[in-house]
Amino acid sequence: MPKLIKRKVTYESWNNLPIDTRNSGCYEHILERSYRLIHYCLSKRSKILLFRIDLNARSKHNENHNILKDNKILRQFLSFYTKKQQRKNIFWKYFWVKEESSTRKSHYHLFICVDGSKYQSAYRLQSDIFNEWIAFISRHSDGYEGIGDRCNKYKNEKGVSSYMLKRSEREGVEFKKCFKRVSYLAKENQKKMAAQKNNRFGSSVVPKTFETDRTMLSYSDKLRH
Repeated sequence: MPKLIKRKVTYESWNNLPIDTRNSGCYEHILERSYRLIHYCLSKRSKILLFRIDLNARSKHNENHNILKDNKILRQFLSFYTKKQQRKNIFWKYFWVKEESSTRKSHYHLFICVDGSKYQSAYRLQSDIFNEWIAFISRHSDGYEGIGDRCNKYKNEKGVSSYMLKRSEREGVEFKKCFKRVSYLAKENQKKMAAQKNNRFGSSVVPKTFETDRTMLSYSDKLRH
């Protein structure tokens, strides 16, 4: 997994898509990876519900100790939760970015993609993830409590943390709004503060053979070939 070392940063739009560059540029390789994941999901489902969450863990006793210093806990949790969804035959993909600040220390920003034909609202899914995260932290670390955030206080979209994206309208108005929101995960600010030894982001696997062709063929055309 790539480290955030000497990576290209953009302060304008990316690939003709709007991005969030308030007070910070965006790493282009993170934008590319998130873009590919979203399009991969749309190649598998006619529409997807994409929503944002944050995950954190707080020590009850020692504020200087940081259980999230490396990504072991998050990786274990995502593996556990992915298997849970697979047992239920639920389509679910994730993308995460680790950030570190003087006030919040290490914490994670994520976006999740699920089948939009089965889920119209993110609320119950967010609640389930938070409940499982809290229980997971409790089981795997003494003296810590898990914290979840629905991320519904974003700029002029207060109360909004999810987007319904349709394959037939890919890169339309809703997609552009969503991608600008997702680009927040690629912001340069706070990632420089994190230790270079650990990976700064990760996601569900996208096959290396998958390509995002924006001009030639629709997904339905590709699937017929």
